Amino acid sequence: MSILVALLKEIAGMFLADGRLPVWLVAWIIVVGAAAYEGVGVSWRGALLVVGVFSILAANVLGAARAARKPAPGGKG
Repeated sequence: MSILVALLKEIAGMFLADGRLPVWLVAWIIVVGAAAYEGVGVSWRGALLVVGVFSILAANVLGAARAARKPAPGGKG
């Protein structure tokens, strides 16, 4: 049971480490849901969701990589 709890904490930590990621993902899901409600074609709903989620994840990873490359304040640059 402790392994399951540790696994769930690790998964939650991945998403909650950067507070903006879950906010953007939930916002995108709401946008896609609203678009589906307004009549976006059935064939586009899944693609819209997947492309948006991948874009958000890519932007998050690139932003983290960019932040990791910045030299420490006062250090050699």
